[in-house]
Amino acid sequence: DLSLQKLSGTVLDYNTTNTCPGGTNPVQTSIDFQCGKTMGTPEFVALSECVHYFEWKTYAACKKDKFKPHKEVPCYVFDSDGKKHDLNPLIQVEDGYLVDDGNDDDLDFYINICRSLFQGSVPKMVAESNCRYEVEWVTEYACHRDYLESHTCKLTSEQHDISIDLSPLTHYSDGDLSLIYPGGDKCSSGFQRMTIINFQCNKTANNGHGSPVFAGETDCTYYFNWDTAFACVKEKEDLLCQVRDGRKHYDLSRLTRYPNKTINLGSFLSPPRITKQGSDIRLMYTEGAPCGNRKTTQTILTLKCKPGFSFDLSPLTKPNGGYYNMTSGGYDYYINICGPVKAAACPEKAGACQVEQWSLGEANSLLSYYDGLIQLTYSKGSQYNNANHTLRSTLISFLCDPEAGAGSPEFQVEDNFTYNFRWYTSYACPQRPHECLVTDPITLDQYDLSLSRSTSANNWVAMDMTDVSSQRKYYINVCRPVVPVPGCDQDASVCQMKYITEKEVVSVSSMGKSKRGPIIEARDRLLLEFTDGSVCMSEGQKLSYTTLIHLVCHRGAIVKSPQFELNQNCTAIFIWETKAACAIQTVENNTCAIVDPDSNFKYNLQLLASKDGYRTTANGKDFLTRDTFIVNFVCDPNSHPGSITHVHEEMSSLASHVVHNVLLEFSTALACVPAAVDCTIAVGPLGACGVISGKGLNLGYMQSSPQVAEDGSISIVYQNGDKCGSSSTYSTRIILQCDDSPGSPVFDSLDGCEYIFRWRTSEACPIRKVQDNCRVRDSKSGYEFDFSSLKDRDFAVTGDKYIYHLSVCSPLQKNVCSAKGGVSSCQVAGKTQKVALSNQKLSFVGDQILLNYTSGDVCHKIYNRSTVISFSCNPDKHPQGVPEFMKETPDCTYLFSWPTALACIPVKTTSCSYDGQGHSYDLSPLALDSQNWEVDVSTQDPRKIFYINVCRSLVQQGSWKCPSSAASCLKEGGDYVSLGQLTSGPQLDRGILKLQYTGGHRCPDGSNNRSSIIRLQCDKDKVDSRPILISVIEDCVYTFLWSTAAACPLNTSQHIDCRVTNPATHLFDLNPLKKSEDYVVYDHNQPQRMFRLNICGEVTNSGCSPRTVCIKGGNTAVSGGEASTRLSYRDHVLELTYEGGSPCSANPSLKHKTIINFICRDDEVDQNDNSPDFYLNLCEPLNPIPDVACPPGAAVCLDPDNGPPDIGRSTSGPQMNNITGEVFITYQSSTRCAADPHQNYSSTIVFTCQKGVELQGSPQMLRLQGCVYLFEWATPIVCPDATQTSGCQLKDSQLDFTFDLKSLSGEVQSGTYHINVCGSVAEKSCKQSTVCLVPGSGSTMPASSFGISKAMTMDFKHENQAVLMHYGGGDPCTTNNETCVFPFTYMNKSYSECTKDGSTDGKKWCATTSNYDKDRKFGQCSERQSSILFTCEHFAGHGTPELLSETNGCLATFEWKTSAVCPPTKMECKLVSQHHTFDLRSMSSRTKPWKFTSQGYYYFNLCQGIHGGLTSCPTGATVCRHSKSGQTETLGWAYTQKMGYTGKISVNYSDGDDVCGNGLKAKTVIQLSCGSTVGHCEFVIGWETRLACAVKQQEVHIENGMIKVPDTGTSLNLGELYSAHQASGDIRTNGDRYIYHIQLSGITNNSLPKCLGANICQVKLNADYRRKIGSSDKAKYYIKGNLDVLVPSDSKCHGEENRTVYSTITFYCNPSVGVGIPEFLRETDDCQYLFVWHTEAVCGLSSRRSQTMGIMLTLLLVVLVICLLGYLLHKRERELVMQKVAGCCKRGNQVSYKYSKVNTDEEGGEEEMEWLMEELEAPLSSSSHRGRSNHSNGHIRTKPVNTDGLRSFSLDEQDDDSEDEVLSVPGV
Repeated sequence: DLSLQKLSGTVLDYNTTNTCPGGTNPVQTSIDFQCGKTMGTPEFVALSECVHYFEWKTYAACKKDKFKPHKEVPCYVFDSDGKKHDLNPLIQVEDGYLVDDGNDDDLDFYINICRSLFQGSVPKMVAESNCRYEVEWVTEYACHRDYLESHTCKLTSEQHDISIDLSPLTHYSDGDLSLIYPGGDKCSSGFQRMTIINFQCNKTANNGHGSPVFAGETDCTYYFNWDTAFACVKEKEDLLCQVRDGRKHYDLSRLTRYPNKTINLGSFLSPPRITKQGSDIRLMYTEGAPCGNRKTTQTILTLKCKPGFSFDLSPLTKPNGGYYNMTSGGYDYYINICGPVKAAACPEKAGACQVEQWSLGEANSLLSYYDGLIQLTYSKGSQYNNANHTLRSTLISFLCDPEAGAGSPEFQVEDNFTYNFRWYTSYACPQRPHECLVTDPITLDQYDLSLSRSTSANNWVAMDMTDVSSQRKYYINVCRPVVPVPGCDQDASVCQMKYITEKEVVSVSSMGKSKRGPIIEARDRLLLEFTDGSVCMSEGQKLSYTTLIHLVCHRGAIVKSPQFELNQNCTAIFIWETKAACAIQTVENNTCAIVDPDSNFKYNLQLLASKDGYRTTANGKDFLTRDTFIVNFVCDPNSHPGSITHVHEEMSSLASHVVHNVLLEFSTALACVPAAVDCTIAVGPLGACGVISGKGLNLGYMQSSPQVAEDGSISIVYQNGDKCGSSSTYSTRIILQCDDSPGSPVFDSLDGCEYIFRWRTSEACPIRKVQDNCRVRDSKSGYEFDFSSLKDRDFAVTGDKYIYHLSVCSPLQKNVCSAKGGVSSCQVAGKTQKVALSNQKLSFVGDQILLNYTSGDVCHKIYNRSTVISFSCNPDKHPQGVPEFMKETPDCTYLFSWPTALACIPVKTTSCSYDGQGHSYDLSPLALDSQNWEVDVSTQDPRKIFYINVCRSLVQQGSWKCPSSAASCLKEGGDYVSLGQLTSGPQLDRGILKLQYTGGHRCPDGSNNRSSIIRLQCDKDKVDSRPILISVIEDCVYTFLWSTAAACPLNTSQHIDCRVTNPATHLFDLNPLKKSEDYVVYDHNQPQRMFRLNICGEVTNSGCSPRTVCIKGGNTAVSGGEASTRLSYRDHVLELTYEGGSPCSANPSLKHKTIINFICRDDEVDQNDNSPDFYLNLCEPLNPIPDVACPPGAAVCLDPDNGPPDIGRSTSGPQMNNITGEVFITYQSSTRCAADPHQNYSSTIVFTCQKGVELQGSPQMLRLQGCVYLFEWATPIVCPDATQTSGCQLKDSQLDFTFDLKSLSGEVQSGTYHINVCGSVAEKSCKQSTVCLVPGSGSTMPASSFGISKAMTMDFKHENQAVLMHYGGGDPCTTNNETCVFPFTYMNKSYSECTKDGSTDGKKWCATTSNYDKDRKFGQCSERQSSILFTCEHFAGHGTPELLSETNGCLATFEWKTSAVCPPTKMECKLVSQHHTFDLRSMSSRTKPWKFTSQGYYYFNLCQGIHGGLTSCPTGATVCRHSKSGQTETLGWAYTQKMGYTGKISVNYSDGDDVCGNGLKAKTVIQLSCGSTVGHCEFVIGWETRLACAVKQQEVHIENGMIKVPDTGTSLNLGELYSAHQASGDIRTNGDRYIYHIQLSGITNNSLPKCLGANICQVKLNADYRRKIGSSDKAKYYIKGNLDVLVPSDSKCHGEENRTVYSTITFYCNPSVGVGIPEFLRETDDCQYLFVWHTEAVCGLSSRRSQTMGIMLTLLLVVLVICLLGYLLHKRERELVMQKVAGCCKRGNQVSYKYSKVNTDEEGGEEEMEWLMEELEAPLSSSSHRGRSNHSNGHIRTKPVNTDGLRSFSLDEQDDDSEDEVLSVPGV
């Protein structure tokens, strides 16, 4: 009765006015509400004394609306039988179910049940068309609910697969488990007391049992809740037997079988899992039968995907448009499969149609397969007559019916514009495997042919070679049809192929099908018969092909294929020798060993022989194995030697005797199959193998698990090795003992036939749990952490709402929390306390040390509170640090983080400085505290990686196993070897700093420990270099060389202020920037605003305080901050900050602050003119850039005209594109993208491989792609690196360059060492060695060889840009730095060389005294060796080697500075400045150099050395002068190039010869502008070129051969130039000769087919080579003074795949030559071919030639007058006159001089005319310089020249004169 309700806690009671029959109390209903995740439904529990008890789990009973949904409806229904169907368990609270639609498209379909959907797992889509979705879900929850009761303490149900054992009375209702105790004492209300316990599944309950919790009481009914693992119901197995991986769905339920179980190997309790690697599915069966050591058997089953289905529905296709027809519902339907229906009543392309001219979809052949269903869909049919004009479609579902044959379609239904057809056919059936196992009914021998079945990817192959002209090939498979082969029958087990013009085609599609299993012909002989093949005609009879394969037993290890025998009468016969034809047998013999016939492994049980026998007790009896019993030996790796148990006993009495059968089982490791272990000495799965007296021996198989001895050591035993003596076998015992380092095994002794080794290693140390010492050991490093200093102390931590009290390894000392048993963690809020008891365990998990407190107070009624403290290393938190509260998890676990120095492995350090020989050194910048130095990897063995730290031990990394004490470590594969520990600081050895680390892992000789020697060489330019490996002596002593600026002596004049250290490079000192006067800076936006500042010093005369930055604007002066000397280095930016200035006017609480960034350099990206500039840096932020306000920290910056945004800042470092193999790096920025405001700009740099000596390359901006700026950077750095050695030559693949050291051949000396690179030393006692130590004349020591050329290796070290040459094979030496004494006596025998006699490890040794028998002194023999590091030094020439170091008398290291290893230098030939790009590559010649004449001949090039022209000019020189006396002088080198732009471009080359005689090296400045001058031993070359102009040429258009000049309006007729011409003169230094065919209208000469259509074609005279270097349809015409024709092409540029070749023809006016002929000039570095053409056709460009000629004649007369005056006057008078004339000329109009061609016969036979021109000298004043335009001429005076070049001429004589020629050729 609703009006008689009463609510008590969570129990709602309804009373009625009706009295209970037979009682006094009324009829009543009691509902117990409990918190649930869904709306739930009331469940009936019990009826007692007319009280109806219900339980209702619902979200409405939860606090704080914990599980309240957005919307939910009741989720149950009652059927007509009154049975309830409840779907509540399917409701997802947090996400939804992903419907499995069988598609891998991008659309996911999610649903939920009775509740609104959030997101996110096994309903199945059965229909999806026209916006209608049908989802089918098979689930047990859709079945009606069963109510089960039991009075036997157990609940079972076949329907629900339930197995529950609780012990008292139970009640179960599909997921709700209750235990009812009725019939208690009566209470005052008259009811009998009753108890109801509700059990909930909780697998993590305490010990699995859990404990009851009181929930409430109503009318003497007591409710309890009990979380326990025993209430967990085992799910139905086929529902669990599914797993998903993304959109992939795996269902394993069809593999389920239910055989009779004999041995429980595990129960199916957990669903399948996807493995992390390989995408395999793993099933784990657990809780099987007991298997010893309190463990139970578990089974792991790994299933690998092996696609075996292939379907071919093409036989169902009706050819020529045929169709299948059917009638349904009065309509006729025509259908074809994978093809169109061609019928009059059907539209074109229709694959199905309804015979009213309706197309039901266009035909296609796209089949889909999912879960046994093949479907074909036709879409885009005729329109429906509805509002949307929906297109019709057809869905045909093919189902397997093996007996149906082809079958026929059946119409099903028209559903939402889709016509559904069903088709049962045998073509939809997958191939089925055939019987592969056969048993001989007489002998019971079994044969398993699955051993011979091929893999899923291949078939067995047999060849018929009887007829060579008609070979046949057979594909064969066993147990199933052949793996699909195009053309072969899908059911065939044998298929025959033939060859037509070497192409394999099907000859017989089926040579037989498998219809029956194998036939036993005789023992170990089987027959496979494949019948019913393709049709075969034989002697006029129609037969079918048959194949017979006779299998013969072959037990060898070699796998053989079937062999063809013959093919006659339609039958093919094969013979196959295979172990699959060998009977699976039992072997018996009279020895205690047996051989497995399959693996050939010999099981030897002789070791189990015992005099006393083995005893076991069972059935009240003692069984002793000295009697006769049956014993089964069972593998147990943990049982050694073994133990016996009783299995079964049978006794029966017969008339004649009594039968007593006893079955025993012997568990032993000797019955185990050996584990697979690779061994290079012998073949087989060995555990140990050895070479003893030169013979390889098996020392035992790995059969048993490690055993722990009483002393804590671990022993591993390998047994059953090779025979030892007459009755024993070799065995090996390894005893592992705990040690601080990983260690290595050491031979201990030989006990009979057993080899014993000892291995002291940290891996044998157990992780200690905390008892009372508060310590734990790291098994990787072997270090033991000690936290005992934290004991007996309380630590208080404040969280959000609570205060937490913690203690470590002991209970809390203060009485803040009260609990029995001691409390170590306590949560306090006022007087409320929550505790966790001190059940602590200190242990390692990953790289963390965890302290866990458990068994605390109950939380949420189901959990026990616990505390986890994570200790992490923080060296700054010293000594102990403080704990920090992190969070509380939902299961009431309190997490704390405790950074402390106690959790750090102590770092061993040494002094990093050295004072001596008048200098101080400091290596501390090389000491790393977060990572380690990685040695430059050798191209010879890239698997070896060396790690080094300086002055401190290595920094431990995440997954490696280098010992914590090591300062040098080798990683080879997965092995780590310590190469030494810190012992002392740096020392000075031969002027080079040396660090020596000793005490590493044992050397292979077993007597010494590995060590490392690091030699640090000063090189001020190497601030970020890495060490390189020089040599290794006997895998024991490792020598490294490190060229670094950190090894240079410190400057003693440095101050302590205004300095800062970059930890990875060097010390910055800005004190030199301090000025006595101020720096004055003006605001470029507000010019009246001025800043006065100083660097680390006071400001004088500023009007502000002396120690401030003074900002003046108008009449006001403001302090911008007080000066400071605190220099900072943050994010790779050097910064000086002045703070505490005047208050800001806008906000007086803020004060002015000044930040000064100090600039190093910048990299600028190539850009076109009038476009933004891009600045970028790699892996570090940009250095500050003048006049560019890039945001601090930006790595990529865009500098447009309207302000620079940050387009790249943070990056995760370089990455590899796995598809393209390219390296790229991406920078994210904080700048909003204009195209998409929801994104920020980012920048991606793609590095492409471009081999060559241009090591750096340069970036190029490609495009803006959406919000991504894309750059490309071609550089050799990302090219794969490898080297090839041939004699004395080394080719480096990355540089694509060959180093040739033959020029260094010849004997040289370095001290007492004699060296002859690539040869041998002349000293006879050196025995043809390359490096030899020859003592002085007074020494009695013999000469010592340090290596021979035959044992020479070379490598190129990119880090040092050096060639490393190593020589081995020298004289003997000892690794302990002792000298061998020859001859010596050993065992009364004399030895004159190292010997192996008496050696236990097979290595050579020698005595270090003359009598070993007496003195017992010896050393391990090694070979002397040497290393020479050739470093590039351009000015060193040949150079000489210098001894760097000697190591143990066994290794000599030299450095040889020489120009022989300098690769050709090629410099950057682009200049980007002020939003303009100057590309000078067109002036960088790959062929002959630029040259001109002036008191000799000048040859020069840009950006690279000179090629050809002057053979005496050294390689790498860019400017050379050849005097008339024949002397060649170098005026500049390519590697010294510096480019700049200040209104004009200047290119500087320096370090030339001393040509001026004043001790200064010549320097050349090439000014790419108008004008020239002469400096102090500085050659200034003026060169007017359009490439130096920011303003580009004017493009003009040509029509019908006519060009109209825009400036003058005149027209040029180029029609006469359109005929064919040739240009010659291209002779390369390697002897190649080229001519060029030029035809401006396009080449039409049919004799040059590869040139047709091109404007310009390159033809090689000494080879068949033609190439288009200019295409007529792309030519462009430009005018600026002269006429230039630029002709691009499609031909690729050599070495640059992203560039194409183009040509430029420059036309010059010459009226006297008529049409003229083109001349080849040179090929430039940007793949441009330059031509000049003197012709009268372009003379119309100039209309003022007569005026120009008059000016030039006047100037020439002035020059002649000056020359005459010079000779007539005295010296002093001559100088005065020259000054006056020069002054007069300066004030007058600027002039230029003509030049003419002269013969150059003295030029090495080159029969060409050269240009002769005066040497120009024009020292420019600043005023005159500023007054010039870009195209004016400089003021000059002349010096004596060849008078032939100054011959007189009349005004009409214009043949050799051109103003444009004078202005376009360089002069000095």
